[in-house]
This record gives sequence, structure tokens and C-alpha cells, in this order.
Amino acid sequence: MKRGALLLLLLVLTGCVYYNGMYNANRLAKRAQKAQAKGRTFEAQSYWAQAEVRADTVIARHPESSWADDAQLIRGEAMVARQDCPTAVPALEAASFSRDSPKVAERALVLLSQCLVQAGDYVAADRAFVTLMASPDTAISRSAQLEHARVLRMLGEYQNALTTLEGMQGPAVDAERATDYANLGELAPAEPLIEQAIAQGDLSLPWVSMIAGVGRVDPGLASRLTSAVIAMTGFPNELRDSLLLADGMRLLPTDPDSGLARLREAGAASPITFASLTARLRIAEYVIGQADTLSQLERAREQLATLSEIGGRISMEALGYLRILDRVRTYTDSITPSAKEGDLATFVLAESIRDSLPAPRIAEELFSTVPTWWPASPYAPKALLALAALEPARAEEFFHTLECVYPASPYLQLVSGVVTPEVLVLEDSMQTYANGGVRVPVQRRARPSNTPQTPAGQRQQDDLK
Repeated sequence: MKRGALLLLLLVLTGCVYYNGMYNANRLAKRAQKAQAKGRTFEAQSYWAQAEVRADTVIARHPESSWADDAQLIRGEAMVARQDCPTAVPALEAASFSRDSPKVAERALVLLSQCLVQAGDYVAADRAFVTLMASPDTAISRSAQLEHARVLRMLGEYQNALTTLEGMQGPAVDAERATDYANLGELAPAEPLIEQAIAQGDLSLPWVSMIAGVGRVDPGLASRLTSAVIAMTGFPNELRDSLLLADGMRLLPTDPDSGLARLREAGAASPITFASLTARLRIAEYVIGQADTLSQLERAREQLATLSEIGGRISMEALGYLRILDRVRTYTDSITPSAKEGDLATFVLAESIRDSLPAPRIAEELFSTVPTWWPASPYAPKALLALAALEPARAEEFFHTLECVYPASPYLQLVSGVVTPEVLVLEDSMQTYANGGVRVPVQRRARPSNTPQTPAGQRQQDDLK
């Protein structure tokens, strides 16, 4: 056989093998799609696995061919079918740039946008939606337009989202409009759309975002809507408890009784959800925040102890609070004005409560105790600085006390930007004490003669306990 004829034969055979591989990949992909459409998931997965193998072979052997994009699409779609979007993204991105087949590029872009939304990359997904809005296929372009509006809403661009929805109709569009209007505070056009969705039992509306928008303008209306929404048949448990939790937290500052009732309703949910556990933690935090004395913090212990045994993130937070409550109990039983290193114990506990417990009033009382009980303590000026940060309205008063009573304090110099050896020793000593070590001795100033025993407006430590 002549050399030219042999070369031609090899090319034909290679082309046939290549074509057959792609043909089989497409055939198996179509079977998978049909099985998927009929709900035969196991059968569809089997076909997708076979199609993916054929597509992999085509890409490996002919990566620069005109069929490579088709093969990438099949690979990506197979991965999406088995719910492996992260792995599918590179294949779908490659297929979306297809120059040989606009249909392949469009289908890949549709799947890619879904994966990007699932991954929370809304900005990248939106680029795909904007491109798909120009599709000659009306079903694809209209769907992309709605998705683009949703992304704008999730990014907080409510007015742009409404503009994007102009000319569109349907329940899903009305749901988006209702949410956008609500978040813009325009309740007049939002309310009838919301009531319509409730009457239709529409579970697809982004209820959390929508009711949150209403609540920023009218908490009472938001609470009534919450009751109506969670009464809808088939409402998901986690979403129901999330709405109750949000409603409780929204009502708590102005109507504590109603807010706590909502939180208790969420906390009593069965089955238990993350939102219901969060509601129980928020109740404990509210109890802590309302405490006026150290002993009143104990009212939250039982709730926190129960949560600490459940496991997960909520338990970790509850355990953190319990550790501080244990330190408070030890402090209450042992610290008096004559206690050795009582100033350090008080300051360190005050810092712990300030930083780790939602009880700012207790932290303020403890910080104020340091200059009251131990006015000669080198940490009294630091306590006054902490009070200035916690009570901005009285900051000038605290700084005046600092300048008049503690003019030589290294902490006052630190405020001016001067780091002295003395302040470093003091901080090292406090850190050592906080970590349970031996305190580095530091020289105390004599008690200022012009410092009153109990500053006006401050309570005695006995009241605090």
C-alpha cells in the first residue's frame, strides 16, 4: 500500500474511533437525561457515569478537537447530576467558552450559574445570568432575568432588582417584587403581594428577607406576617424557627414580653433545629444582660447547662458563658476590700465579662469597684479608662478624674502614646495573674487624699453581689 493511502486510512480510522467515542458519550447522556426526567435516579446515575468515562476518553485523546467542548459539557453535567458542583465548575467553564457550538456554551453556562449560586459566588453567577439574558431562547433569557434580579436583591440592590423585573409577570416575580419593596421600606405595594403569596401558600418566597424588610419599618406588621406565614401547610421546620427567632429578637428591645414569648416558641420546637437552639441561647443571653448583680447572673445557669450538653456550636458558646459564671461564683465567695490582689481579681473578671459575656452593666460595676475599693492600685487608672470606653457619655468625667487624681500613672501616659517600662511591668503582671501564675510585685501609690471612699452614683460591692 502506498504511503499516502496508508496515511489516509489511519486518519479515517482515528476519526472513526474519535467519532464513535463522542457518539456513545452523547447517546449515554441522552439516556441519562430521559431517566432523570422520569425520576429514575439510580438508572440515570449509571448512564451518567458511563457517559462521563466516554467523554473523559475523548478529552484525553483529542483535547484540541471540535468535539472537546461537547465532552466537557457531558462531564460537567454528569458531575452536577451526582451533586458534585465544585468538581463540575472547571469542566462547565471550559464548555461555556465553546466557539464551535453556541448551544453547548449556553447549556454549560446555565449549569455553571447554578453551581456558582450553590457555592455562594453570586457575583460570578450574575455574570452568567447577564450573558444568558441575551439568549434567543425566551425560556432561558426570562429565567436568567429573574435570577439576575434575585442576585441584585441578595446584594442589597433592591431598586435595581425592581427595575430588572419590569415587564415580567408570575408568582415568582411577584414574590421578588414583594421582597424588594419590603426591604426598601415601601410597605404599601409590598403588603398586598405578601398577602397574596400567603393566600396561595407560596413556600418559595424568600420569607426571611422579606419579613426582615417589613420589620425595619413596622415590627408589629412583621410579627403578624410571621404568624400567618408559619401557619402555611408544609412550611419547613428550620425556616419556621428562623422566622420565630428573628421576630423574637426584633421585638425584644421594645416589647420584651412578646419577644421572649416568640423565642420560647422557637426554643420549644420539635424536632430541634439550629434556630430553636439559637433561640434558647438568646433567652439565656437576655437573662444575663438584664442582671444588675453578680448573683443574678446565676439565673441563666440552668438554661446554659442544658445547652452545653447538646453538642455543636451552640454548646460551645454555652460552655464559654458557663466558664465565666464559674469565675463569677468563685469571685463572689472570696473577694472583699481586704483581699490580697483583689484589685487584679476584680479587673481581670471585669475584662472577662466585658469581652465574653453580654452583661455590660456588670462589667461597668466591676471596673468602678477597682478605684472605689483600691484607690491606690496601679490598675485603678486602667479601670477608669475601661469605664470611659464603656460609657462614652461619661468619658470626659473619667478622664478628668485620671488627670486630677492619677497624673503620674503610666496608663495616662500610654493614652498619650508613651509606652513606659512601668506600664510594661504592670501589663506583664496582670497577664501572669490572669493566666493563673504568680504576680510580679509592683509598687502601689499611696491612696490619693482627694479620692472619695465611694464616688457619687456608685454602688457598694455588697450591692453588686
